[in-house]
Amino acid sequence: MEKVVRIINMKDDKGDREYWLGKSEIERLIAGERLIRGFYGIADDIEPRLQRVVTVTQRQPR
Repeated sequence: MEKVVRIINMKDDKGDREYWLGKSEIERLIAGERLIRGFYGIADDIEPRLQRVVTVTQRQPR
């Protein structure tokens, strides 16, 4: 795949906006999820989990 870079004025380019407005809500959510997974390096076959944090506190008697 060839990498292409274009420098444009954001006000002049309506291609991306029109493209995404043509997609359904589900397709947009899936694309956003792919971007997030790619950014954090999450593999598709590994489900991310929340880290468990336990804080032990003691109440002082009154």
